[in-house]
Amino acid sequence: MFCKYCQTEQSEQNFEVASIVKGKAYRRLKCRSCKQLRQNQRRQELYSWISDYKKTLSCSKCGFSDYRALDFHHLNPLEKDFAVADLISRGASPNKIKKEIEKCVILCANCHRIEHWGYGM
Repeated sequence: MFCKYCQTEQSEQNFEVASIVKGKAYRRLKCRSCKQLRQNQRRQELYSWISDYKKTLSCSKCGFSDYRALDFHHLNPLEKDFAVADLISRGASPNKIKKEIEKCVILCANCHRIEHWGYGM
């Protein structure tokens, strides 16, 4: 098969099955290597986007503002669909990530740990 992204001829096994209709397998036009490369780029773009966003924030309890130690804390655990970090690592859309962030307050890592201390005890 021919990858339309890297312009190389490759074995059929290098292309994931997109769907199976009436017993016939239809494969993607992007090889696994190109797909993985794009997924890694997308994750990196999301990490950069969320880091830039966190640089404008500070802990709602103590005011600490180093973005590297800021967490998104869900106010109501029942409303939590996903951890924000999980959405980023899965490559979710920015809109989906923003919707999850709206359910959160910003806490520094220390205040976040104190907030959760004793939950599992």
